[in-house]
Amino acid sequence: MIIISFSGLDGCGKSTQIDLLAKYLQKQNIGHKIIHIIQNSLANRLAKAMGKNRDGKYFQQSGSKPRASWLGIQARKVALVLDLLLFRLSLPFYQKKYTILLCDRYFYDYLINIFYLQQRLNPSLPFLIKLLTPKPDLAIYLKVEPEQAQVRKSDQGLKYLKNKYKIFQALSSQVDFYSLDSSQSRKQTRAKIVSKVETILKTDK
Repeated sequence: MIIISFSGLDGCGKSTQIDLLAKYLQKQNIGHKIIHIIQNSLANRLAKAMGKNRDGKYFQQSGSKPRASWLGIQARKVALVLDLLLFRLSLPFYQKKYTILLCDRYFYDYLINIFYLQQRLNPSLPFLIKLLTPKPDLAIYLKVEPEQAQVRKSDQGLKYLKNKYKIFQALSSQVDFYSLDSSQSRKQTRAKIVSKVETILKTDK
C-alpha cells in the first residue's frame, strides 16, 4: 500500500489537492481511502468531548497566542504516541482494501501543532516519533507564504501563521518533504502531484 500525506499551513490547498487526486484515482479505478489524521486524533476527540473545542479544531488559538498548559501539552504528546500506535495497527486492514492511503495532514502536522504550543520555532524531530511514524511514500508539503495563507483563511492570525511556517521550514529537511509552491495554479499543482503518484505506482508494481 502506498501512503501519501499532505501537509502545510491552513489555506495552502490541502483539501483541494486531495479531492483532485482522489478524483484522478477514481477515474483510474485505483482503490484509495482518505483519512483525516488530526481531525480523528485522540486529542481532538477529547477536546470536543470536554466541550472545549466545538469547531473541531485540534487545539484552541487566539490570533497568534498558544492556549495550552504544560499538562495539556504533555497530554497531547501522549495522545500523539497512542494515535501513532493505533495507526500502525490499522495499516494491515487498510492494506487489504486499498492501494493508496491519502492522509489529510499527517503526524508531522500533529507534532508541529505541539511545537507551536511549546513555542519551539526551530525544533528537531524526536527520535521516538521518527521511529514510530510510518514514512509516507510521498510526503507532500504545500508551501505557502503566511501572508497568502491569511488571505485564504482570514480567521488565522498572521503571527500564528508565521510561527507555524518557521516550524514547517525547520522540519522540512528532517522529514524529506516533497515541497510544492501552492501559489501556482491548482491545475499546475495537481499535474505535478499526479506525475509523482504515477511514478510511484509504476515503481510499486
